Amino acid sequence: MKLDLHGYTVHDAWQKYQDFISHVDAKSVVVVTGQGQIEQEFLRWNHPSRVREIQKLPSRGAFRIMFYKSRS
Repeated sequence: MKLDLHGYTVHDAWQKYQDFISHVDAKSVVVVTGQGQIEQEFLRWNHPSRVREIQKLPSRGAFRIMFYKSRS
């Protein structure tokens, strides 16, 4: 699963990401931020209670987000 935030304003990208992770039901997702301001701020957008690990991908401007197993 992938979310592409490239081309959004920082505020719109933050809103889209928050909505996306509140509904995603996957072990991990790839988030494309591009190499600008969104990439610089992205790590601060994540909730430690939900996100287990964040890996910066070698392609730059993209991250793999790994979630904790849901308790349902």
